[in-house]
Amino acid sequence: MQTFLSKHADDVTGTLSGFDRLVFRGTLRRLVYPEGMKTFLNSVAVLLKDFGKYVLAASNRLKEASVYAASRASWPLIYMALNPCLTA
Repeated sequence: MQTFLSKHADDVTGTLSGFDRLVFRGTLRRLVYPEGMKTFLNSVAVLLKDFGKYVLAASNRLKEASVYAASRASWPLIYMALNPCLTA
C-alpha cells in the first residue's frame, strides 16, 4: 500500500482503512422514483414491457465481469448471504 501511495501521491487525496473489507451502500436517487426510472429506461431504449429481460441481462453482465476480475486476480469467490438486518 505504501508503494502505491508513494507512487501516486499527487493523485491521492486520502485513504480509507478498515478490517478486511469496506462496504459502501447508497442509492441512485434518480432511479428510486418512477419518473426517474422511466427517464433512464427511455435513455437506454428499453420499453417497460422489456424491463425484466433488461435487468436480468444487466445482472448477468455484472456477475460475469465480477467473476472474471476475481479469477484474473486469483481471488476466491465466496458466496455471502445478505444480512436480513441490512435490508430493512
